[in-house]
Amino acid sequence: MRKRRAARTSSGGSGRRQLGGSAGIALDTHVLSAAPSDPRLECGERRELLTQPLILRVFLIGKHAHGTRAVGALIAEGDISVPPFDRIELVRFEALEEARAALRDQAPHLIFTDLALPDSRGLETFQRLREETRETPIVVLSEYEDDEAAFQAVRLGAQDCLVEGKLTPAILRRSMRHALARFAYDDAFRRSHESYRQTLEESDLPSLIADSEGRVIFSNSAAVTALGNQPRRIAWRDRDDLRPTIEFDSAAPAEVHARITDTLWSGRLAVLITLELRPVDRSAEQGPAINKARPPSLFEGLVSASPRMRTLFATCERIAASPATVLIQGETGTGKELVARAIHKRSGRKGRFVALDCGAVQESLIDSELFGHERGAFTGATARKLGLFRHAHQGTLLLDEIANMPLVSQHSLLRVLQEGVVRPIGGTDEVTVDVRIIAASSASLFEAVKEGRFREDLLYRL
Repeated sequence: MRKRRAARTSSGGSGRRQLGGSAGIALDTHVLSAAPSDPRLECGERRELLTQPLILRVFLIGKHAHGTRAVGALIAEGDISVPPFDRIELVRFEALEEARAALRDQAPHLIFTDLALPDSRGLETFQRLREETRETPIVVLSEYEDDEAAFQAVRLGAQDCLVEGKLTPAILRRSMRHALARFAYDDAFRRSHESYRQTLEESDLPSLIADSEGRVIFSNSAAVTALGNQPRRIAWRDRDDLRPTIEFDSAAPAEVHARITDTLWSGRLAVLITLELRPVDRSAEQGPAINKARPPSLFEGLVSASPRMRTLFATCERIAASPATVLIQGETGTGKELVARAIHKRSGRKGRFVALDCGAVQESLIDSELFGHERGAFTGATARKLGLFRHAHQGTLLLDEIANMPLVSQHSLLRVLQEGVVRPIGGTDEVTVDVRIIAASSASLFEAVKEGRFREDLLYRL
């Protein structure tokens, strides 16, 4: 192995990781499903992994450039924090070939590089680094704002270009967080999925998770106890099939009463089956039953005597005070917005209820509607606009028919859900917002994901 010089420094807190996650909630006429750990790990192993400090490994390449010295100094001061990482390990290299040799050994999470190195100059530096790693984000450092090689590197795939004279802790922190956004998502996904799995495991409701082929990939203790055996497969005609058949390794197949709905499991589309344990109907032995109608159920002005709606009202009651996002699915005209308003009323949030029909706004204007814009940000922007997120601060924002939202806007919405900040179009400052998101759709978002019209990571968040 080639010998190389590498100076290492660390910064950031070394505290233990906090468990938890913001699982989303989905509502339909069948079931409440929270958004989704590695099923191959035992609970104790997963818990140990989650409490390990998460180290951000950064390569800093450059010898005498002011940019690399500035980045190294800011990180060494310990003022830069990049969730979900607990601390930063900075590995320095003076020459490109040293860094390339290290990349073959172990790839970092992030690379900062000057383009003028002892053994490489200009755009060639970026291109040779990219040959070694296609996955690692690369941030280019430059002494000049009009550095054409740096701009060309960005056009060819560099994550960002930072100018030496304008480098501040805030700019560096923002650049690093944007470059590492996917790690923040992966961490949130891992923790939320663990929370989802634990919730199902501790539930008294017998529940199974099956893949699209019907193979059972998870069953909680309540399900195994109720069935008397470990289920292997489940077969159903369609999502409205209330009597699917369960197959076992060491017992005959059994038909059960169940509710079936789509969900996510380990980042993949799956099916949640909730078993309904019903007593044997002996009404025929006891003569004709007397039909005693139950009084209608109420929830914030909504009235229904339907057993399904009673279940829905009970679900709304449970989730109203939670800050979790909610996804309401149902056909047009079934009252999705009424349910959203009722959840907002019961939540006790101080802010307003604001609604946006994503299908009624032009694609080019939806970001302006949601995030606002500064005066002169684009043609026709004659005045400053706050945007619906800021209007709904400390309240609730309903995104109706979210399946119609453009993919570009879906990316922006995902960032707001991850970081809780919005930046108006044409603005430079980020504004923190406290908004509960309720999304509604008459179309299946799971089908939209399969067709490439909707981001799977956003569906997970919702």
